[in-house]
Formats: sequence, C-alpha cells, structure tokens
Amino acid sequence: MGRRLAWGIVLALASSGSLAADDLAGMNAVSATWDAYVAISSADDPDAADLLAPSSMADHAFIRDAALYASSEQVRRLPLTRRIEVYLLRAAYPAEALAAMDGAAVARSCIEAGVCGVSSPEEGEAPIALTHVTLVTPDLAVGEFGPPSGSTYYFGPELVRIDGQWKLRDESLVLSDSASVSQAAQGAGLSEDELLEAFIADILEVDSPPSLAVLDQPLLEDGAARARLNEQWPRYDATFQTRIRALERKVEGGEDFAMVTLGGILYSGVFPAIAPKDTVRGLQLLEDASAAGNSRASSLIVEALIGDEAPARGEVPSEDYLRRLARHARLAADAGDVQAMSVTGTLTFNGAGGLERDCTAAEQWLARAEDAGLEYARNERVWFLAACPIPAQRDPERAMQLAQHMVENEDDLSPFELDTLAAAYAANGQFQAATDFQSRAVSRMPADAGRTLEEMRTRRERYATGKDFVQAYSVYEQPVQ
Repeated sequence: MGRRLAWGIVLALASSGSLAADDLAGMNAVSATWDAYVAISSADDPDAADLLAPSSMADHAFIRDAALYASSEQVRRLPLTRRIEVYLLRAAYPAEALAAMDGAAVARSCIEAGVCGVSSPEEGEAPIALTHVTLVTPDLAVGEFGPPSGSTYYFGPELVRIDGQWKLRDESLVLSDSASVSQAAQGAGLSEDELLEAFIADILEVDSPPSLAVLDQPLLEDGAARARLNEQWPRYDATFQTRIRALERKVEGGEDFAMVTLGGILYSGVFPAIAPKDTVRGLQLLEDASAAGNSRASSLIVEALIGDEAPARGEVPSEDYLRRLARHARLAADAGDVQAMSVTGTLTFNGAGGLERDCTAAEQWLARAEDAGLEYARNERVWFLAACPIPAQRDPERAMQLAQHMVENEDDLSPFELDTLAAAYAANGQFQAATDFQSRAVSRMPADAGRTLEEMRTRRERYATGKDFVQAYSVYEQPVQ
C-alpha cells in the first residue's frame, strides 16, 4: 500500500445527458480548479491549500481544536479521514505549536503529510478528473467522477466561487473518502484501527507508531473547550443536500436518469432529512422519466401502482389507473422486467387499460415471464388458455399439456393452482377430475376469502353438472378484494 490511501468518491443516491442550461465557461473553470488541485495535492504540495474554500479552512480549524481537546468518544465520532488528521496532529505537534496554527496551516500540514488531498495516480493511470460539472447556482458547483452507472451518480467535490475564483470544499468529500478507507480495511482483512495504525506509521515513517489508545486522548484537558466542540460539530452530510440540489438542476435540464433518481428518493422518503417524502411529485418525476424512455422508471412506476398506489379494498380500479398501469408496464416489459411482463399479460387477457383482449398475446407474455424465472407464470399460462372467452384463441389441449407439470406436483399446489388445474380438466371435458381438483381448491381456501371463495364454489357446481368455465368478464371490473 502506498503512502496515501486512494480515497473513495462515490455517492449512490440511485442515462445521463447534457444540461444545456449549464454555463459552459463556469463548468470549465470548475474543472480547471479541480485539475489544479489534483496536480498540486497529489505531489503533497502544501500550496494546494490555497485552492480550498473558507469553509474548508474553518473545518480544518475545527480539527485542530479536536486534536487539542476532543475526548476519545468525540474522536471516534469523526469520519475516518478526519480522525486520521486528528491523530496526525496529535502525533506531530506539541499542544502549544498546534494551538498557534490556523485552519490554513492545518490544511497545509495535512496535505504535505499525504493525508489530505488527492492520491497520485498509479503508473499508467491518468489523474482523476471530473467528467461532468453541475452548476447548482452561479457560485456553487458539484462535480462527478464518472458517468452514471445506470443506478448510481458518482458525485464528487463541491466547489464555490469566491471573489470570482472557484475554490474546493474538501469537506464535501469526507464521508465518501471515509467510506473508502473502511472498505480498504475490510478488503485487507484488517480492523479500522489496525489500518489506521499502519497508516500513521507510514506517515510518521516509524516502525512503531503511537497506539490509538494514546492518540485518542486529548493534548489538553479543557471541559469547556470539549463542550464547544459538540456545539460546533461539522455537518459533513450537508453535501447530500447539495447533491439533491444538483439533481434538481439535472431534472430542470430534462435528464431522465435524474428524474428517476430524484423521483425515487421523493416517493420513498428514504432520505427525509434532505428530501422530505413527496409521493405526488416523486411519482410524477418517475412518469416523466418513463415517458422519456427510461425503463427503470417504468419498472418503478409499475411497482408503485400495484403496491402503494393500488385501489383500496372494495374499490374498482379506475380507467385512468388501468391505462397508466398498462402504459408503463408495457414499457418495462419490453425492457425485460419480469413483473411487468406478468402485469402486461394479465391486462391483455382481461382487455383492460385500453388493451384489446387477446388470450394468445397474454399467454406469450407469461411464457416470456416464465422463461425469465417467474414462478407463478405457468399457472397463468394454463388459465389463459383454458378459460379464454375467445373461441378461436381458446386452446384446452395445450393448456392440459402445460398443466402436466403442475399435476405431477399436485400435493404442493396452492388453492389457486388447483383452481387452474380444475379449469383445464373441465375445458378438456374431464369433469370428474375438474370437480375433484376444484373441491381440493375450495377446501384449502380460508373461510374469509369472500368473493374468490364463492367464485370457486360456483365453478365446482358447474363442473359437477358437466359445464366448463370461461372467464368472459374482466377481473378489473370487480372491486379489489
């Protein structure tokens, strides 16, 4: 392992296009500042501190005070990279000398020691660059270290413009860098403390560094100063709020992946502190992304519509709901979403959501879903072929062929699968078998199953009198059970 660990730079909030509204000159200036910081700091040149924002200087001043006064509990509360900085300061400076340093001096010391800044690239690798810059405001920017992966934005540093010059907020990378240190420890099979001890020994160029038990202790005992640390504790997670704002800017620019990411965050309420739950706007953003051709958004909408957005028990699904479900399910199904294939097939079989009733197409959708691993797809295929209300598309013989696998495992079947088998036997004129399987289906249903149980009993009566069953109605015309 080299002198400096390669800090991580990933934030997975949840593809990417360009934002025409961004000021190209501003974006280029931000990238130039970052490139300069990388070049200088990767050489452990303390002058890289000149490119840091005032907020960064204040943060390093806080770390100085933490090195002087923080208790062991406070030190271990810090993100790992700032904790390393505290250990470095405690190991390298006596209290009097450290107290005389301002934030800029602390930052310079940290960069020179190789703790702060950017790692020099490995041989043959290019320096880490920003692949995109989002101007959140004319004076605030967020960089990215790579294009979206399909499920993640690789947000990086924040930069601010001060008196016309862009400056880096290195505190905006603290949480992601610390996560990288933790991952490095896990990958090396070390505890975080073991890795930190090895790292400190490397910085100090000694074989036996001070133990963390020693470095955890304050240089000066001052209860009032220690209490002030708690009052002034940095909000390193504030960078997440800036990244949410960056997503908003991307949405304004029409970027569908940003719509998916922000829509998912708002709809789920997964980050309430930085993006309060807003199911209405979240769902609208997902629908906008789906309309723009983003299949991930289509899948998320289908999941929402058949989940939280589904009609309440006792309600009949509205035509608007069914059309939305049909539209987004088809988009997701075309992109390979298994659940959406099932939904599309079921809607097609019932002729719902503006779709023409088509048993053949419905069965084909479920065949694709079965090939993709959907467990209940075989049951649906058999039902569509056996209970199809369109004579030219009803295929009892093929339904029975597909049902043989179910017959071979009849002891493990659910009441709904037994119900399907009964329909297949009845469609083939085997009414005694149909009656027997239907009786088993009825016996396995809970007594409070309501309409479903009554429908099963009615079918059993039909089979017992030599009549088969076709589903001439749409299940979506009935209240949700």
